[in-house]
Amino acid sequence: EMRIGSDINASGESYIYAPKGSDPDDKGYLEYEINIPDPGTYRLWARCYWPDTAANSFLESFDGGTETILGNDLSFDSWYWVPGQSYTFSEGKHLLRIRDREDGSRLDKLLLTPSSAYIPKGVSEIKEISIYPEAVGVKLVHSSYTDWNGVSHAAGKVKYDIVTTDVKMFWARKTSTRWTISFVKGGHFEIIMEERPISVRINDHLLVEEKEWFYSSGILRIDSPYREGTIEILVEGG
Repeated sequence: EMRIGSDINASGESYIYAPKGSDPDDKGYLEYEINIPDPGTYRLWARCYWPDTAANSFLESFDGGTETILGNDLSFDSWYWVPGQSYTFSEGKHLLRIRDREDGSRLDKLLLTPSSAYIPKGVSEIKEISIYPEAVGVKLVHSSYTDWNGVSHAAGKVKYDIVTTDVKMFWARKTSTRWTISFVKGGHFEIIMEERPISVRINDHLLVEEKEWFYSSGILRIDSPYREGTIEILVEGG
């Protein structure tokens, strides 16, 4: 069986685990139905805590397929992100199962990403990106493929085709007054906006209008001089 434990260093100060001495013939498991918005290859990550060599792994599988080991490494006594397998999905719903392999192993968070380069860090990162009040999801269009990196609000997960770029992006989010876009390679961005921005910054550097950013006919165009960083766009009311 799987139970809920408490730890101030886990997100929400709680985690899932199988207690020591659980029946080995009755391993507990967790199941999550995940909606894949775009077909493609996705990588699974899990934020875990391993007490020792006898409690340092789970089993992972999708859609009733072959189980593979998640973890089984030698990083003990701290929460960290464990890489899982990569899976190729069709569009639509898929079932993830995480099963107990060794009693005492702890699971905090799960992340499924279409980016092979993205490595999650820290306890709050997923909360910051995926649960953002009054935000909408954005479709990130690259030169060779498309990712969905949506964010959630009270109404659920919503998505709009509003950001295109020729470079790789980590994520983007939007509120009523501010855009924030994280990217990993400098390039050109085009963002559909209803009004002219008040200011545009990259890595706290204020960009010059008509030289580094341009707004016309509802489209903001940005030419980034940086290889990686964060774009912040302030609009009316911010």
